[in-house]
Amino acid sequence: MAYLVKITSRAERDLDHVYGQINAQHSDAALKWYAGPKEAILSLEDQPNHCPVAPEGDKFRHLLYGQKPHIYRAIYRVLERQKRVEVLHIRHGATIGNECIIGEKTYVAYDVKIGHRVKINAMVYICAAVTIEDGVMISAGTTFTNDRFPRATTPDLKHLRPSDPDEHTLPTLIREGATIGAQCTIGNGLSIGRFAMIGMASLITKNIGDFHLAIGAPARTIGYVCRCGAPIGKVADLEPVVPKLTCKCGLTYALNNGVITELNPPS
Repeated sequence: MAYLVKITSRAERDLDHVYGQINAQHSDAALKWYAGPKEAILSLEDQPNHCPVAPEGDKFRHLLYGQKPHIYRAIYRVLERQKRVEVLHIRHGATIGNECIIGEKTYVAYDVKIGHRVKINAMVYICAAVTIEDGVMISAGTTFTNDRFPRATTPDLKHLRPSDPDEHTLPTLIREGATIGAQCTIGNGLSIGRFAMIGMASLITKNIGDFHLAIGAPARTIGYVCRCGAPIGKVADLEPVVPKLTCKCGLTYALNNGVITELNPPS
């Protein structure tokens, strides 16, 4: 017996929102796109349980639709007694670049932007409003955040707050070439600089500069690293201004009061 698929009004609004975004840029493709996810959702009539359990909880499943860089997820639940499928949300907006590796049980939320040749290990949580540029490495167990003062409900505890981005959602930017070690927690409303390196289990609460080596909870800069990842100096051992720092790989840098400048970047 086939299941009855019901798309809730919330999910319909999600579809309309994505359609509006696409229509604003590519009107000829918008209608074709709109028909695609509905067709995929209706396919749940026959096999609603073949999709994996959703990160939102074991009572929900999720259906992936689309092709990189535009992937969408339909979050739904199966009501076995009623033989009904309820589609609750369409998670949308995430973009994933070319040649990326994303590990097992990693969660990428809607509106996340991931560049090219990014390596994300297992069990990483990337919430909405995070942008990850090209060539970034994010090690296992890292967690991103996007709200400094989160609450589950309204003040009277009678209504659950929505999980969608709002005026309290703060962006986080991970610049190209940066590395984030295992089990780090990344605050929000901040950036991690180009080719910076964050030590494992660090807590990031403020901006980290380009080529900085930062570690701790909260993290602080203890040195500087090369594009290749090798250390080029410790803060404790260096004067505030150093005209030339040379890495063993041959690349050179200048230090001026905590700001690293490349002298011979690769072409």
